[in-house]
Amino acid sequence: MNLSWTPRVWSQGSADSGDLLSYPSLPELESFYRRLQSDFSGYVVLEEAGRSVRGQPIWLLTLTDQEVSDDDKQRVLMVGQEHGQERSASLALLELARWLVTPAADEIRRKQRIGLMPVANPDS
Repeated sequence: MNLSWTPRVWSQGSADSGDLLSYPSLPELESFYRRLQSDFSGYVVLEEAGRSVRGQPIWLLTLTDQEVSDDDKQRVLMVGQEHGQERSASLALLELARWLVTPAADEIRRKQRIGLMPVANPDS
C-alpha cells in the first residue's frame, strides 16, 4: 500500500518560500494519520491529544499490537515540530510510522507502545 502524500509547494509569499524542501500541510498530515489508522486499525490509534493556543488539534498516533496486553510493554513517546519551523523531525516520525506498520516491526509492536506526535506546535 502506498501511504505517500503530495508535497506542498510553498507560495512565494509564505515565510517558508526559501526552503529547499516542501512539507505536507496540516490537512495533508491529518489525512495521512486517518488513512494510517484506517488501513492498520489493529496497530494504529489516532487521537486528539489536545488543542493548540489557536485551537488547532494536536494529534497523537499510538502504534502497538493491540492483541497483546500493554501491562508489560515499554512506553515510548516521540515528539516533533515543537517549534514551528523545525519540520524535519515531523517527517522522520511519519517515516517511522510507515515502518512501524510493516511486518519488520512485528516484535517491536508486541513489546512496545509507541506514541508519535509529529506536530506538537501546529500554530507556527
